[in-house]
Amino acid sequence: MSEVSAEIVFFMPIADKRRHLAPHVSRPDVDNLAKLVMDALSPERGDKYWKGAVSDDGTIWSLRTKKLYTNEMPGVRIRLTGYPKDC
Repeated sequence: MSEVSAEIVFFMPIADKRRHLAPHVSRPDVDNLAKLVMDALSPERGDKYWKGAVSDDGTIWSLRTKKLYTNEMPGVRIRLTGYPKDC
């Protein structure tokens, strides 16, 4: 997969059941969270153990991010989609 689009959804913890899946509009900033994930997807130079989910985060041509509250398990969902080269 050389040309990739990414969708990243961050699920931030909250105890209030009424706010489940409501937008999370406070710190940490979504762009800082996205940068952390993007860097983790691509390998470090010389790392012989981690080859990365993408060869370089610069090959990601489209990025969609969200931060939502959850009263369930906090975490992150990452969806990578390849883009056909002949389109």
